[in-house]
Amino acid sequence: MKIAATLLDLGRYREAEQAVRRAIEIDERSFGKDSEAVARDLNSLGLVLREAGDLEGARAAFERALRIDEAAYGPNHPAVATDINNIGSVLREVGDLEGAHAAFERALRIDEAAYGPDHLNIAIRLNNLGSVLSQVGDLEGARAAFERALAIFETTLGPRHRDVVTARSNLGVVLGAH
Repeated sequence: MKIAATLLDLGRYREAEQAVRRAIEIDERSFGKDSEAVARDLNSLGLVLREAGDLEGARAAFERALRIDEAAYGPNHPAVATDINNIGSVLREVGDLEGAHAAFERALRIDEAAYGPDHLNIAIRLNNLGSVLSQVGDLEGARAAFERALAIFETTLGPRHRDVVTARSNLGVVLGAH
């Protein structure tokens, strides 16, 4: 998967997709079509397809990963939260803000139960949730989500990390809209 990630970073989407699809084939043969390894690969495929602009393909990959992970781990596992968060990102991009909001809320609840209130994953979920809340005009909700995400990012990653800068920017946009 590191090769696919590098290719993705280089903007070589077709090659990244081919690398991930090859990994899926290998893991399906090695571990079975519904293995956790395949779900992990499917999430990688979804990320590649999303970056390449194939939102329908990305959603299908994320939804298959979700079915596998829910069957393997149950509905409240952090792997399930990742799948749901990824689906939420696609839903947001296609304009289904209600669906994205529900997905980000569910992913947040799962991760809070698994990791507690101050884990890095919580900040990621809050940042995504804040984006959707901002888009639907809930500026107070967005502000609260971005402020909490920023606090976690700063504590976890330090004040100069790119995620901290992004969270500050997101918060600034919402504060400027008031």
